[in-house]
Amino acid sequence: MAKKTQDLPTQLRHLLYNCNSKESDAMVHQAAKLQMQLSESDFPFSKRMRNFFTYVGLSTVKDLTLIPLTTFVCFRGFKAQCQQELLAFIEFEGIEDLFEGFSQWKNDAKQPPVSSRSRQ
Repeated sequence: MAKKTQDLPTQLRHLLYNCNSKESDAMVHQAAKLQMQLSESDFPFSKRMRNFFTYVGLSTVKDLTLIPLTTFVCFRGFKAQCQQELLAFIEFEGIEDLFEGFSQWKNDAKQPPVSSRSRQ
């Protein structure tokens, strides 16, 4: 019995170390993703999307995350095709958690727009 209680703090320290190690690995991975140049991605961006990134001055994933997703549709030239491509890129890179409101934006993008005629 005495041995189990003596080992308890050691076991807790080991578990805490493993937990912190996993968290720090995730933070390092997230930081690396933020610094990644968009041009370095293996995602096959269309010419339209590459031109959009240049036009807006976006070069890294961090640059993308600084713009709220709902604001992208306000940019001239950013239409449904670009929205679908940006969604695909975010999922391809596994960086959904870096974008606030991603799941809602994704759901909104899947719904067809409501025309003014259908409301009447």
